[in-house]
Amino acid sequence: MDNLTVSEWNDEIIVSMIPNIIVLAVYLLVGICGNVLVLLVYACQMKNLSDERYFIPILAACDLIATVYLGSVEIYTSIYIVNYSHSVLCKTTSFFTGFTAFIPICLLLIIAIQRYFKMCMNLNNSKTLLFKRVSLVISCLFSVMASSPLPCVHEIIPVHNSRYNITGMRCGSSPKGNTLARNVYFIIVGMFAIATGTTFIVLYSRIAYKIFGHFKKRRRQNAKCGKGTNIQVENQENSTLTDFTMTTDETKSNEKDPTAIVCKRTESTKRRRKNRDITYKMAIMFFIITLVFFICYIPKLIVLIIAGIDKDFVEKLFLSNSQRSAVMFVYDMFIINNIVNPYIYAFMDTKFRTEAKTLLKRVINR
Repeated sequence: MDNLTVSEWNDEIIVSMIPNIIVLAVYLLVGICGNVLVLLVYACQMKNLSDERYFIPILAACDLIATVYLGSVEIYTSIYIVNYSHSVLCKTTSFFTGFTAFIPICLLLIIAIQRYFKMCMNLNNSKTLLFKRVSLVISCLFSVMASSPLPCVHEIIPVHNSRYNITGMRCGSSPKGNTLARNVYFIIVGMFAIATGTTFIVLYSRIAYKIFGHFKKRRRQNAKCGKGTNIQVENQENSTLTDFTMTTDETKSNEKDPTAIVCKRTESTKRRRKNRDITYKMAIMFFIITLVFFICYIPKLIVLIIAGIDKDFVEKLFLSNSQRSAVMFVYDMFIINNIVNPYIYAFMDTKFRTEAKTLLKRVINR
């Protein structure tokens, strides 16, 4: 077989990577449209953020930035896959790739902790604006610190093709440098991943138990309401049911309209129940978002583990166009995490869906 230059080898790879580039372009388009819509809805239609939805526009902004950045970087990498020549760009992209991975998981962890405090411990501190802002600052600082070592272990490294007997250059993790420091860093990151995963499991298990108990009690209450004659009011603090009775003074003050206080209390009860239902539904939605996050990152994690175990794994990929394209497709699936959230909001958040329809109608009818 005739020898090729690195540029010709790179051009050959690009042809096999066209399906991957098209998929990445679709990720970009879908992610930008979805996250921009979320930001517009919250900026124009839902300006007064409730405690339940405070983090949604922040998460959408992070997803939008991550979609644009990661999609563009992966397309660039696919085009210059063995002809990568910018060392500074390689180190910079490694930092921001790490940052865009750490910041959403920190936000989701804050949301899980807030949901747990509010639903399982009845702590109102998690509702304060100070708590939320401090949590965001801590998340950003931690993400920067966790991503800072990545440029030190990423650089332009050679990749050899034994078939053509040529060596190209790609951006990847370099085996050179302080091995001990590298191993310590990845061990710490691994421990953080395990601790975070365990925390999510514990928190959402408790939240799920609370939600299950709530809806079970609701079904039991509805069954009693169909048979009983007493007016029952759900206590907001301990979620128990107490019979509603009026005192003599209350009865006298409402002789002209004996149903006034009953209606008032009934409306208050309905409002509390509605707010509690929204809280539980939003908790379920955030659980699904967290679950999707982990599912999307599992394929990338598997590829990284295989590459770490098999030192020749990457070079083997560059010998087979079909295998390389398939592995890169699986590897890039983590970007789905940043584009799917707006569609989860639209499916599970009735208020967001209604306001999004209103906004789109206003734009179309102009």
